[in-house]
Amino acid sequence: MGGYYYPGTMGAWGWGGMLLGMVLIAAFVVLIFFMARTSMHHGSSPRVEPEAMELLKIRYAKGEISKEEYENMKNVLSRKD
Repeated sequence: MGGYYYPGTMGAWGWGGMLLGMVLIAAFVVLIFFMARTSMHHGSSPRVEPEAMELLKIRYAKGEISKEEYENMKNVLSRKD
């Protein structure tokens, strides 16, 4: 029939079947982890990259732009469509 089985043994698959099952479970857990991590980042990611806002703050601090220009650019960068 489908392989040899003796009482007290693991059957036809033996240790290989147990190892395969553990690898599949671990792969499934890792897949779920990365899917959850990716969906969390996509749902909460800001529209503007932090670098743009930081550059705007630096330009304002250096005096390259006026307060009005700073406020206008800040509003544009943080605007949600």
